[in-house]
Amino acid sequence: MGPYAEGFAIPRGLIHHLTGFGNAHHCDVSEAAFRLGRKYVEREFGEAERTAQQAEDADKARVLAARRTTETLYKVHPFSPPELVDEGSRSWFGTCRAAEKISWAEARVISLGFSRHLDGNVLSLTLEREDHIIFADIRDEKKITFNIFKSPPKKSKRLKKGSFDFLDSIKHDLQSKFEERLSTALLLF
Repeated sequence: MGPYAEGFAIPRGLIHHLTGFGNAHHCDVSEAAFRLGRKYVEREFGEAERTAQQAEDADKARVLAARRTTETLYKVHPFSPPELVDEGSRSWFGTCRAAEKISWAEARVISLGFSRHLDGNVLSLTLEREDHIIFADIRDEKKITFNIFKSPPKKSKRLKKGSFDFLDSIKHDLQSKFEERLSTALLLF
């Protein structure tokens, strides 16, 4: 067995040249080879891949529709449709609040003076002030997001007045800290 029994190492610079990675100029020969390869794969497998993707998308849509009829939906915006606990950015980052922590977050928001509205399976937590309405979004794992809108809400370009987060780690003087952050958010926007 020689020193190359496991194969040869390709220098990083050559890989960068062949693939056009980083600041390196893409090799014209490898670019043509990749283009031919992509065309072949598309010709041979493209239709089957599109059909499989459409079937997968249809399955996901059916599952989502079924979940929307049985699980709680959260309304966090006056004109946007309500969402499941793991929809939106939470689905990208996997940071939605566990089911057993949702009731804790809901109680925390209610202790700040918010009203709980349940219409079928759509839950909204709101606080109305003289010229603003604040929606609480309790779905994030370690924080509650408060979205501030002009009241009464009207569809316009500048509907949202602002937002701020309230970390779960805040333990003391919740009401005064909430009011302070709300005032700051109203001044900034």
